[in-house]
Amino acid sequence: MMAEQDKNSFKKLQRENESKFNRYDRKIKSNVDGRKDLWGFFGELIEMYMPRILNTILGISPTDREEEE
Repeated sequence: MMAEQDKNSFKKLQRENESKFNRYDRKIKSNVDGRKDLWGFFGELIEMYMPRILNTILGISPTDREEEE
């Protein structure tokens, strides 16, 4: 049976490609997971601090109500 598989170069090529893909698959998954975690962290920071920053900026800037008084 092994001799038959070796004769078919397409099956041999497919096995080689699958073995290469399995090695890169773990590396790609790790890279994507790391980037996802990083962007999630930035998103949490923005969600947590952006309202405070905007409130501070709006609190400092003059408003129409203050000018009328």
